[in-house]
Amino acid sequence: QYFVKLCPNASQVKEQRLFAGAIAMSWKKFMCGHFLGHFEDPHASPPHSDDEDADKDSDTERYMPKDYGKARRAKKERKKNAGVIKRMRNITKGGADPVNLGAGWGMYIENIEIKNGNTTRRMQAIRAPRIQVTDSMIEKLSALGSGLHTLELTGCHLKEIPKTEELDDLAVVSLAHNDIKYITSDSKINDRHNLTHLMVDHNRVEAVDARLITGVSFPELQVVSLSNNKLTYLPTDFVLDAKKLTYLDLSCNMLDRIPESITSCKKLQVLFLTDNRLVALPESIDKLKSLRKLFLSYNALTSLPENIGSCSKLEKLRVSSNRIQFMPKSIVSLWKKPGFQQTGRLDEFLVDGNPLVQPSITAFQMGGLNRGFQLFEAWIAEEEAAKDKQKALMDQEQQNADDFERE
Repeated sequence: QYFVKLCPNASQVKEQRLFAGAIAMSWKKFMCGHFLGHFEDPHASPPHSDDEDADKDSDTERYMPKDYGKARRAKKERKKNAGVIKRMRNITKGGADPVNLGAGWGMYIENIEIKNGNTTRRMQAIRAPRIQVTDSMIEKLSALGSGLHTLELTGCHLKEIPKTEELDDLAVVSLAHNDIKYITSDSKINDRHNLTHLMVDHNRVEAVDARLITGVSFPELQVVSLSNNKLTYLPTDFVLDAKKLTYLDLSCNMLDRIPESITSCKKLQVLFLTDNRLVALPESIDKLKSLRKLFLSYNALTSLPENIGSCSKLEKLRVSSNRIQFMPKSIVSLWKKPGFQQTGRLDEFLVDGNPLVQPSITAFQMGGLNRGFQLFEAWIAEEEAAKDKQKALMDQEQQNADDFERE
């Protein structure tokens, strides 16, 4: 193939024999064969510099290959700056001034709408992942006043919970993936009575102050997550009388027991206790009438409370990798029996990794949930029949002894 390059000097046409490739595609205009017309090259070099000192007729400048990597980085930077400006302009009218907040929080403030019944309220949220939070930024939080609804500071290397004075309407606090070691009242977090979500998971929490996370301090509390920390104990009043609490995650800690106060949460639906060192559960677990999910895998449990069958709404129960040999008989009442309407709701029951005798671990492995519970129910019936028979024999022996004495 012959390519004719249109040189800067139109009076000169230099004929070149070149291989079709990147060099050919870099020409601004070219012709193929005798004549097929000409068209603009989409990969042409950018226009030459407007600098007065530059040589506008220079071939080096005109045909310099374009730095597409640099162009992409510049576009990304423009997009980032546009997002920052948009977020700063998106601050609620009458709210905090981004200029006063400085470059600290202004770029992370967003408008949100909170619906409460038939009313909708415009509030603010701070979502700042993986930034360096300074003391001055924490001090400026109070400037947001009662307009702040959500505070999410994830992966920010925080050593303690930020002070939240004057944030009266604060409802959601998410401080996951930080370096917090203690949850204390110094942060005044217990004065935020409208708090609904408290998430301090994936930190280094070793202790929680007493009289801090309770229903008295947080009457609206619905979600608490303290998973993936280093907790070895919890105060005896932990979540005591938290009447609206529905979700509690304490998995991946070092707890050997949980306080009885947890069973006072009447609306608790999800309780995650996976991967701890639990040796027993509170006997009052039957008070959790709304419980739907109970995850207890990877602990040191040797038994479950006999009255667990009173948790009639339980749908998922996981007790894998424990030390349980005998399940409580009342657990059969939780079984969602096929073909029956008035039965339990349990449709997931994980027991692998236990030295189970009754119900048989083999029955669950080979026949599944229904077969395992069928055999367990039959075994319970046989055992009850044997007990009744033994009791009848003992009663008969006692009756014979009484008759002999009278004679």
